[in-house]
Amino acid sequence: MRTHVIVRVGWVLLGLGLSIAYSYGAYIFLSDHTEPIGIRVGLAAAGFGLLILFLYILRQQLISRKTDDYKNVID
Repeated sequence: MRTHVIVRVGWVLLGLGLSIAYSYGAYIFLSDHTEPIGIRVGLAAAGFGLLILFLYILRQQLISRKTDDYKNVID
């Protein structure tokens, strides 16, 4: 049980750290006026698209976890 909590805390800290790093990088990239506006907008749109797809997949996984028929099956 303790290992499960430690792994969960590790994932949360990893996600938080990556979110901060990516947010800072995106801020610096988007505020840099030496890059053309088309490149900045295109990469921002691609990044938001990836974020939306990731959140959709995460939501589907959390929903399917509740109704998984094989949750209690042990190998």
